[in-house]
This record gives sequence, structure tokens and C-alpha cells, in this order.
Amino acid sequence: MKKNKINPLEAHFEKLILVAVSAVLLAVVAMQFLTQPNAVKVGTNPTPLAPDRVFDPIERDAEALLAQMQNSSPTLPEVPDQNVAVQFAEVSNLAVADSIRLTVIGEGVSLEAAEIGPSGADAVTTYVMPALPVPATLAAATHRATIDPYTAVTNTALRAYLPKEQPFDTVAVSVEGTISGETLLASLEQDPDGDSGPMSQLPLTWWRGNMELLGVEVEREELGTGGSWTGSTLISGVPGRDTLLSEARRDQITAAELVDVARSAQSFMRDIAQPSFPQTVAGPDWVRPSEMTEDAGLTDEERDIARLKRQYDSLLKRQDGIRLQMENLTGSSGGGEERGGGGSGRRGGGGEGGQPNPRPTVDRDQIRRDNFQKQIDALDGQLARLADQLADLGAPIDGTPDQNAQSNEPEPPLPSLLEAEDLPVWVHDFSAQPGKTYRYRMRVVVNNPLFAKEQFLSDAQKPAAASPTTEGEWSGWSSPISVERDRHFFVVSGSENDALGNGPRAAVEVYQFYYGYWRKGSTTLEPGDSIRAKAKLPDNLLLWDLAKLEELGPRTGTGGRPAPGAGWREGFEGGPEGGGDNRRLLNPDRDPRDPRQPAQPRNTADAQVELPEGATKAPDTLELVHAAMLLDVMPMPGGQDSTRVVLRDAQGQLIARLTDSERASQFYKRLTSNAREGETQGQPELEANNDRQTPPPFDPRRREGEIDPGRGPGGG
Repeated sequence: MKKNKINPLEAHFEKLILVAVSAVLLAVVAMQFLTQPNAVKVGTNPTPLAPDRVFDPIERDAEALLAQMQNSSPTLPEVPDQNVAVQFAEVSNLAVADSIRLTVIGEGVSLEAAEIGPSGADAVTTYVMPALPVPATLAAATHRATIDPYTAVTNTALRAYLPKEQPFDTVAVSVEGTISGETLLASLEQDPDGDSGPMSQLPLTWWRGNMELLGVEVEREELGTGGSWTGSTLISGVPGRDTLLSEARRDQITAAELVDVARSAQSFMRDIAQPSFPQTVAGPDWVRPSEMTEDAGLTDEERDIARLKRQYDSLLKRQDGIRLQMENLTGSSGGGEERGGGGSGRRGGGGEGGQPNPRPTVDRDQIRRDNFQKQIDALDGQLARLADQLADLGAPIDGTPDQNAQSNEPEPPLPSLLEAEDLPVWVHDFSAQPGKTYRYRMRVVVNNPLFAKEQFLSDAQKPAAASPTTEGEWSGWSSPISVERDRHFFVVSGSENDALGNGPRAAVEVYQFYYGYWRKGSTTLEPGDSIRAKAKLPDNLLLWDLAKLEELGPRTGTGGRPAPGAGWREGFEGGPEGGGDNRRLLNPDRDPRDPRQPAQPRNTADAQVELPEGATKAPDTLELVHAAMLLDVMPMPGGQDSTRVVLRDAQGQLIARLTDSERASQFYKRLTSNAREGETQGQPELEANNDRQTPPPFDPRRREGEIDPGRGPGGG
């Protein structure tokens, strides 16, 4: 039988398979050690990385980014120039389809191509600047008073307009007008030529809430010798006071800063529109020119009524201030019982103290309260006398002084420009000179809503955006106002000869403004005599060492009253710049207006008053000299009760005066009345059964009604 022979490949096939599998396994194992089959490509890195190095490039990128963030001066990318006008012109020149046809359900709609106008300034809107309010009903009046020496020390600009020597008597012309913002608001809200016109009103965001009154300016002209008006001068405020108008007009102000200035004007409207007269120490209260003008057209009786009513209102305000001080007084500082050195503390001694202490405990607040009440009672008496005088003139006061007393609440803020309706505004001119005649006109100044907006304006309108302020139209000119001279004389009587055969004589009264009031001196002249007289001055007038006054500085209020500037508006009653005959209390136990309340008992007429530091007494008399000489006195023909008096002035010109006309003139009556008030410098009238006491001096560093905490009761 034949045997089948097995192929060697078949006989060893499983062995070959095992060898092949082993070789593959060895190759795989070798690749794990000899190559990097798990390498990974990370980001833009061209070389794959092993798994354990995958985060290396990420870490490097993070560190580079952190270094850039911490670099204080990185390299900035260049910004390519962009010309929007050129780009717009390129786009506008693209082809535009003549028409577009839309297929819709129903009839088709054909849209004509819109014309694209040329680019540039001609395509910019032209805005209409509304007309600003023009001041109306102008009135001008002069005011004389004595400026507080401390104000003269601190305000060097105002000092240039004051006398070189004390007292700092000044005369200023106040010019008043009225403005209304209703028309301005209406013009801002309405399109001037309608929707179809080329003009447009200002955008709302340009003026709503940030267009305000920044100042009021007046222009002054002087009457020349030939009757023409010359010397135009612009006046915008009290010298030395910072104004928002000067802030707005400073160089290189930005649009954002101008908006801040305008919004600040809302809080300072009263200082802008109705600036206060500088702080005074003597003289009548400042009165609005419109009120003075109203008096000019009144009869003598009506003028007296108006004057008495103003005095009545002024006393009411003063009484309000005293009541406020009483309310601000704190609790008692102790009882009035005498204390011993120990034990019960009564006069009999006792306890360990032995001898009693003869010094009583003083309730200072109660003493002040009592003295404030005395001042209120004294003012009640003056108010009652004024009420009686008004009743005699047929103008009785309704109610009692307490009922007529004004509230201590602060004055309400003035409305903004756009809300103003017949708002009184005024400006004080301190550069006016006595003896000259002026006329004034007024305009308002606001922030310019077009400022720094050239890119929105046409070429013709771009110049209007250069100035940060814009001025309204000038008002009409006021009536001429003459600034009275500092010295006047009146011939009140004259005689050709007397019963004793003496020659012609003339009685002359001379008036000179000094320390807040007109001072009167009388003399009798014979032919060849020049006018010389003496005026007696009150004994409480002081002159100050200005260097010492500046060193000492102002004093703040005490007794609970706020210091100046702490919620008290400057320029008004109780503030640091209120006008009027302001007296300072050197002692909490007396009112310097009332000589019946001395700081300590005075039994002799020559009792001395302690003067404030840096002060000296002013002279008791004032020399009054006028360069005029009496030539002759002639009675008027026809038996008239008048005499013609002829004098010659320093220039050789003849002056003729009629005695009855002199006495009947309103100017003479006004100076006479003012001189009577100046004899007591605003102090209450003395009762018949009271001895006249020497009133204390006043201190220009003190404010109305303030007290000296360093002085005890009865300090003297």
C-alpha cells in the first residue's frame, strides 16, 4: 500500500504562524521604546509633541500674554486714517436702479429712485439760535454807605474803588431790569419755519437742563460837556467777586466743562441775577432801584409813608434775627444759687467747706435770653411808634408786630432762566464818580448751546460755535442818573441888614457824607466869608488798623448761630454780606443800638468804653469846607418871603440861591432827614427819663447780632 507523503510547509504551518505573530509582537514592543507613536500636534507648532510635553507651548503662550498685560508702555497698533466724507462720496456715486418692481398679491407697486444729494457742508442742518430775553423797565438809583473795613481788607479789587483813608464811604449806581424766559422757551420748542423749511430748532439735548443765565452786563455812557454821550464802559459785577461768567469765558474751556458751569448756575441764580451789595457797617439799607424810582413820583406824604414802611420792615427783619438767636441758645449752664466750699453750699456755711463761695453760678444763656428779650421789647417800641406815625398819615399797619413778623425760613431759590417770569435782575456800578451823569443799558449772557459743535453746523454757522457764551440784545437806555457829590450846601435864610444895623448876612447849612450818613454843619456868612462849618459826630465811630484787622480775621457766630457760609446766603439778612447799618455786639448782655443797656453800670458821663483790638475812636467833629464866598444878599421884590443870595465859587462863577426854594427842595429834605438818622447811627430813641449813655463801638469782624464768647455778663 502506498504511503502519502506530507508537505513540510504543511507539517510546520502552525510553527510559522507562531513565528510571524512573535515577530509582530516584538516589532510593536520595539516601536514603543524606539519611536514616539503617541506624539500630538498642538496649535501651530509644526513638530508633534510627546504626551508629557503637550502643555509646554500653551504655558509659553500664557506667559507671553501675561507679559503683554503687565507692560506699562505696550506698542500700540497703527490706526489707519479714515475719511468718512470720501467713503460716503464713493458710496453715493454707485449706480442706483431707476425703479424697483415688487410682485405681490394684487396690484404691483412701483417705487421711484430717491435722489441722493451731494455730500459736504450743504447737507448739514442749519439751526436757528433763539432770541434771548431783553431786559425791560430799566431803573437806576445811587446808594451811599460805608463799606466794612474787613471787606476792604480782603477784597483788594473793591478796595481800588474806595477812599484811601477810612471810613470807606462809597457811592454806587445800581441798575435794575426785568427778564422773562417764557418767550425763549417757546422759541426753543418750536420749529421756526415748519417741517418743510430749511431751518430747524436746536436739538433738545443741546439746551434742556443745561442752558442757564451766567451773568448780567450793563453798558455805561457818560454825559459830556457838549451834551453828547461818551466813554462806553462794560460792567458785569461787583469788583473782586468770582463769577460764573468769568469761569465760562476762561481760555480753553471744554464743552463738558461749560455744561458743568451752566448746571452750577442753577444753584447760584440769586448771586447771578440779584447780587448783594457788599458788607457795610453804616448807612441806610440798600433799596432796589425800582422802589427808589417809584418814590420819585410820589407826593411828600406818600414818600414819607413809603420810607416809614421800609423802616418798619427793616425792624421786623432785625427782630426776626434776634428771635432766631434766642431759639439757638442751648441749655442752662447752672443755677443762680451761691455755692459754699463744701456741705450744703448755702450762705450759712456748713459741711466740710467752711466758708461759702461768694461767687454765684451764672446762667449765661438765660442772661443772653433776657437781653435778647429786652432788644425785642425795644424794637417793639420802635415798631409801635412807626405804626402810630403811619396811622397818622392814613396808612395803618394791619396787626401787631408779632403778627407782621416775617418767617425765619430761608428765601426760596430763584427760578431758572427758562422758568423766569418778570424776574428782577440788577448790577452794581462802583466805578461811577460823584458829580457826573450817566445812562445805562443791560443785556443777559448765557452759555452757548452751539459751542464746540462745529461738525453739526453748516460752514456759515460754524463761527457761532467758537465762543462759549452768547449775549442777548441790549435793552434801551435808562433815564440819565446824576451821581450826587460828596458835599452840598444850602442857603436857608438871608437878610439885607438886621435891627442892629449889621450888614447882609446869610445862614448856610453844609452837608457832607461821612461814615454812612450825611453830616450837617451850620454857619452864618457875611460878605467876603467862605463857607466853613463843623458837624458833630456820634461817639461810637471807630477807625481800624487794617493790618491788625487782617491778622485777626473774621469771627464766627456763637450761641448756636451758624457761621457765615454755613447755610446762610451771602448778601442777605444775617449773612456775611448783608447791607444796612450793621452793628456788632461786643458783649452778650447789651445791644449797641440801645445805650440804656450798658455793659456795666455807668454813673459818670465820662465812663470809658473798652475798644476792640486794633480800633481807635474817630474824631468827634468833622470840618466842613466849601469853596464858595458870600458876595451879597438881596430881598426879592414884591414883598415875597424869600431872599436872593449871591456867592462866588472857586472858579469865579456866580451862584445865586433863593432861600425859600432851598428849603422847599426834596433834595434838601432828604439830606436833612438822613442827617437826623445819622446823629444816633440807627440807635433807638431815648426815653425822656433816661440819661444818655455812651454807646459802644462796633466791630467790623462781627456779624449782625453775634456775641463775643470771651466776655462774661457785665464785662464792660
